[in-house]
Amino acid sequence: MHMESTFTEYVYLCIRWLAYAYQFLMLSPESAEKMYHKCIDFDPARVDCKIELSKLYTFSGRHDLAWIWAKETMETVKSERAWTHTFMYDCVTPIQVSRAALNSMAKDDFGNYNPHQFALGYYFMEKAIDQCSQYGTVVLEPEDIFQQLEGAYDFSWSNMNNGKTFIADGGCIRDVPKTRVDRGMIGLLTEAGGKHLYCDQNSLETGRQ
Repeated sequence: MHMESTFTEYVYLCIRWLAYAYQFLMLSPESAEKMYHKCIDFDPARVDCKIELSKLYTFSGRHDLAWIWAKETMETVKSERAWTHTFMYDCVTPIQVSRAALNSMAKDDFGNYNPHQFALGYYFMEKAIDQCSQYGTVVLEPEDIFQQLEGAYDFSWSNMNNGKTFIADGGCIRDVPKTRVDRGMIGLLTEAGGKHLYCDQNSLETGRQ
């Protein structure tokens, strides 16, 4: 059983690294996209290739698809299998969810603005800032990624709200009252986010970070 699990892990990693090679070394986003999908099909319980596919769509300007796959990662429960890299859950995923949430609303001068999506993206930005600090440098991200995200959210909110600064709710997303968000978004907040490390046990008990 252990050998089978190890073999499966190696196959998964080979597919993922081949997708990386296509994207970053051979500069072939089309081939990288195909390999990321193969990676997801091989093991849909993992977020690694889902979030990297979302990032690929972000970097190629396909922000609607980037947001679709960012949401998919939020609906993927963290696996307890051996060698699962929590860095993908703790750090990479929150960064991309935050970035994809904002980019998908920004088209046509924020014609797709959704206040709940904005709050969700801002929340995940704060989670990323908090959780990525334990890992140091975030691989394959700009050194100033958090300054970029904070600046983008503050600038966007101020432009839409006469210079007022956006302040996120300090409560855990699982505890957001249902009356404050639409049904689709509360489903993501409670059924997806709460199953990840974005809400620790203390948050679930007290409703605070």
